[in-house]
Amino acid sequence: MHGDSSGIGVDSALGSEQVLAYAQDFARVCGMERERRRELERRNAELTAIIGAMGEAVVVTDASMRIVWANPVVERMAGCPLAGEGLSKALPEGQRSLRLLEELASTGKADTELEYGKRVYSARARRFDEQGCVVVFTDMTARRRAESMKNEFVALLSHELKTPLNGILGFSELLRDDDVPVEEVKEYSGYIRRQAKQMQETVESLLRFADLHGGRIETRSDQVSVFSAVKAARDQVKEEASRRKASLQLRLVGPEPKVRGNPELLTDLFRHLLHNAVVHAGGIIRVETQRDGDSVRVGVSDNGPGIAEEDMDWVFQGFCQEQEFLTRACQGLGLGLTLVKQICQLHDGEVALRNRSGGGLCCVVVLPLPGEEEVESNG
Repeated sequence: MHGDSSGIGVDSALGSEQVLAYAQDFARVCGMERERRRELERRNAELTAIIGAMGEAVVVTDASMRIVWANPVVERMAGCPLAGEGLSKALPEGQRSLRLLEELASTGKADTELEYGKRVYSARARRFDEQGCVVVFTDMTARRRAESMKNEFVALLSHELKTPLNGILGFSELLRDDDVPVEEVKEYSGYIRRQAKQMQETVESLLRFADLHGGRIETRSDQVSVFSAVKAARDQVKEEASRRKASLQLRLVGPEPKVRGNPELLTDLFRHLLHNAVVHAGGIIRVETQRDGDSVRVGVSDNGPGIAEEDMDWVFQGFCQEQEFLTRACQGLGLGLTLVKQICQLHDGEVALRNRSGGGLCCVVVLPLPGEEEVESNG
């Protein structure tokens, strides 16, 4: 009996150790499962955060095309929460949306472009594992606008170069006639010169815009007389002003202000302002300077038609004019005010437009004046 009791004790101890080992294994499995679940939840949260922060709009549906998840971008596009709604709720009305749904149902994939108001989106839809589908919307508005601007630029540049070139070729052909009177020779040669100068200005404006836009021009620290820059600009547009019967009036008062910068660029700045006023307004064009604390203000005002308030910012964009190039009254690439703004920014200045209460437009350029210490150190 005593021996049997000892055996039972051994068996009991072994059984307890085995149960303990099983329990430990079970605990390890549970721990590993919890760790895997936490890792899965972490990755799911990470993926949700990434997709939620994407610029693209993303929709995920189940097999019945019901939306189970949508990131904030697509809900802003649709203007409402989408969870539980049909996929069609996330799409704008129209034939393209219907075709996307039909192709997705029949082939498991679809690609198209959709319009949400004034914005254009590329929609790519794919079915996965017969469990549902995912649709990604990419905003193509900026790309389409860039393509449109490129096409418009090519057409505009072709027009701006072809028009004077045709005139040059036509009048030069007339000059080949030996019987052309001297008066007409002068007239034709004057026209050829003006058209050639226009082509030259077009090319120079393009090159200047490319250099400034590409950051290939750095400002200098020369002391530049604002009065001298304005007068030099006036002299450069004087011929065009005379031809258009425009009067350029300068009112440069007070001590002569000097700014730090590139004299050629600053003269260009005022030349573009004056040329813009001469071409688009004509009549009397006034230039006034005024010291304002640690800056100098230069205002160029005219008595032309002005600019619509909604176009005030738009006209500073490159290759923009208020009218289409085929119907507008004035030639040019529409770069004048763009170059003015770029040159101002290069000199830490500002430019603003406002319509005058009595009619006409006023463009004000503000340039910083160097401090006394700076003037002395560079004197």
